[in-house]
Amino acid sequence: MEGIEKEICTKLRGQFNSDGKATPSQQLREFQRWKGLLSKDSIKKEMQTERETLLTQLIAEVEQKYKVDFENRTG
Repeated sequence: MEGIEKEICTKLRGQFNSDGKATPSQQLREFQRWKGLLSKDSIKKEMQTERETLLTQLIAEVEQKYKVDFENRTG
């Protein structure tokens, strides 16, 4: 099974990184699409870096939106 799971991770990475222009929100939707596979311990461990990168990008996106919203409201 280990070989198959590594191949799955390779394909998932390709799926997540296929379009370098994808926003973090779009990437999150892609992660949600494959949540069944990503919940397996071995795949979860293998995809740790991608999950952490996505989390960092999502945090930055949310902070930027709040900053813009705050600036718009306060003038």
